[in-house]
Amino acid sequence: MTAADTVAEPDASSAPSTPADTGPDSVARAHAVAATLFFVIGALVYLAVAAKLVEPGFLSGSGPLSYGRLLPVSYAALLYGWLGLMAVAAAYYMVPRLVGAPLAMSGIALLNLLVIAGGIGAGAVAVSVGGQGAGGRYLELPLWSDVIVAVGFLVAAVVATRTAAARKDRLPTAAWYLVGALWWYVIGYVAGMLPIFSGIGETTQNWFAVSILAGVAPAAAGIGIGYFLIARYAGELHPSLGVLGFWSVAALWVWTAPRYLQYGPTNDWLETVPVVFSAGLIVAIVVVVADMAYALRGRFQTVRRSVPLTFFFAGMVALTLVPVLMLVQSFRGASAVIHLTAWETGFEQLTILGAFSLMAFAAAYHLLGVGGYWRRNFAGLHVVLAGLGIGIAVVSRFMAGLQVGYTWVGGVNSQGYENAGQGFVNSTAPIEGLNVVQLVGLAIFFASVLPFFAGVIANVAGAPGEKEGPLDDISDAPVQGLSSIVQGVFALTIVAGLAVVVTPMFDAGGASPQRNEPSILAEQSASRNRVDAENVRGYELYVSEGCWYCHTQQVRAIVTDVGLGPVSVPGDYYYDDADVIGLERIGPDLTHAGSRQPTNSRRLVRAHLLDPRDPPGDGVDAVRRPWSTMPSYDYLSDEDIRALAAYVTGLE
Repeated sequence: MTAADTVAEPDASSAPSTPADTGPDSVARAHAVAATLFFVIGALVYLAVAAKLVEPGFLSGSGPLSYGRLLPVSYAALLYGWLGLMAVAAAYYMVPRLVGAPLAMSGIALLNLLVIAGGIGAGAVAVSVGGQGAGGRYLELPLWSDVIVAVGFLVAAVVATRTAAARKDRLPTAAWYLVGALWWYVIGYVAGMLPIFSGIGETTQNWFAVSILAGVAPAAAGIGIGYFLIARYAGELHPSLGVLGFWSVAALWVWTAPRYLQYGPTNDWLETVPVVFSAGLIVAIVVVVADMAYALRGRFQTVRRSVPLTFFFAGMVALTLVPVLMLVQSFRGASAVIHLTAWETGFEQLTILGAFSLMAFAAAYHLLGVGGYWRRNFAGLHVVLAGLGIGIAVVSRFMAGLQVGYTWVGGVNSQGYENAGQGFVNSTAPIEGLNVVQLVGLAIFFASVLPFFAGVIANVAGAPGEKEGPLDDISDAPVQGLSSIVQGVFALTIVAGLAVVVTPMFDAGGASPQRNEPSILAEQSASRNRVDAENVRGYELYVSEGCWYCHTQQVRAIVTDVGLGPVSVPGDYYYDDADVIGLERIGPDLTHAGSRQPTNSRRLVRAHLLDPRDPPGDGVDAVRRPWSTMPSYDYLSDEDIRALAAYVTGLE
């Protein structure tokens, strides 16, 4: 395709004034508007969560506004409501233009928006108001909600596939990614919600699903958006780089999931896997960038003139950093310092709010036609402030992670043991300023979006979107068959799942006890063998209230964890039916909390749960921690407080 005549971006403000769309494009734009609403909700809630780290008493005293309930609500809104629905919107808008055919099943597609949005919204309310968090990073929605959302994404994938079938033997590059992304959302949801494994198997299953839902799926959607914009505004793609890039991303990303489990109770060989595949993923992203640079050769001014392309390439800059940081996280030496620290949050922000969101904004600006006054006056400011805000937040988390990680290492070497007890003040106090910096960065990021949101509202109120027909002849662009794309997505993901999730469950890897047997700790610990009813209730609360977001239950065989108790083995988690291993130690590890003071006293733990900084009653000075960032659980009933305390003190 030659795009010499389309270097300048179409200006929505010069489009003829027409009524709001009533055709197939309205389906895509309805999804984009809904996605934007979810973004505003998710970003605002995420900002409130960051504020709680600065001031733990902020919005306290209410279960629906607690840290452990708001955080999964923000994840659901941002990952599935914002990025997921925008991926659907982009596929509905762009695939028809790529294949020169109308959107298939447009009526069903519009009704399906209610299914996806309703499932996410109802699930978020159940988590926040009902305290029904299911446990698992990014997978906190109740099972019934997951089923609804999964069905919604399945319908969306079928619609996009049926549309692409109009040119099934010669599907262009952008369509590979857009169709594949929707099927990855389906696979990721199914992989995460099916009750296949328990114990440590639940953990590996969870992170495999996360690598899809918060990794390859939104990345594929974002890259597909970029390829469409380049085809619209720039020039020809390389005849082979596009094919190599797609299959490399598809084949490599999901293998990086075990990077979250370095030094954990898993196989040593499994910890080597993400090193190899993260390095390969760097090459895959470089190939994609090279393909796009090839298409833009001699037309780089197009990026400056096109608001959507500006946002997309800002997202690509962030995306190129992602596999590099994956590789850093995968190295055992680096992991010994940064793992289980705020570094994990920084990576999350770089991907979800940085790379993937900037690419989603590129699609939103294009297909919503946010033009005229809003584009002229705010688009440039939006991308600059969004990048600045996320950059500030991410750097603050990386710096906090390094500081805390080296504090743990240094504390153990000096026998200060800052990884638990009163010594944990040395882990929280030094990063108080960095928590404020994170809040400022997120506030800048959120503020940058408000003019865009106002432009979306103005557009919905009657301003026309961009009017454009199918792309020009794409016969010279790299093409593949639709069936090979869909079958390849499934085959590569299933192979990776068998390797990094299923195989480790049948390989003890020299660990004792074997994975299908409970350890002595699991049998003897009152909170692990699930015999006592009060401990069972406490475990359920620990999961549903999101305690595992801030506390880990894994003791690793490294210097950082010296003093926390015996090293964790797979059998310790035999009776767990949710992932409690954790990802970040905002508070101390609780694996053996019941075997050390003062967390071996139910009375002291109950007082601490009611007010972590200044507990009520007499004789509880031992647990006064004015430096703690832990929220109060005074909104729970006395019975629930007792159950939660029984669970914590029973972790032996």
